[in-house]
Amino acid sequence: MNWFKPKTTEPQQRTVVRVIHSTSMRMDQWRTSPELVVYAQKLFESPQFQTLLDVLRNESPSSYGLPIGATHDDQIAHSYKATGYNLCLNNMETLSNLHKQQDILEATFEAEPGRVIKQVT
Repeated sequence: MNWFKPKTTEPQQRTVVRVIHSTSMRMDQWRTSPELVVYAQKLFESPQFQTLLDVLRNESPSSYGLPIGATHDDQIAHSYKATGYNLCLNNMETLSNLHKQQDILEATFEAEPGRVIKQVT
């Protein structure tokens, strides 16, 4: 018996790594695009997606308690984990709400009309 010979003579499978480029789009950019918001609204209206969200809400870390004897650090980590999880779900729901871009106010530091400003010396 040869201990150094491979046990199987099947050809090895080749692994293919695919690089997926993520988008650089931000939440504000999505929410100001009516086409994307309508897409998200249609998705959120489907009963299958609502069921998916309900399952994710049920799996929230805030639904589970910590074991007896958990340290203060464990409690803090658990709290942050639950907050981040809920924030993620809320951000998903926010994608279906259209947000109109507000005009940026520019500070002019001028006196209001009809108001006199006294100079302090």
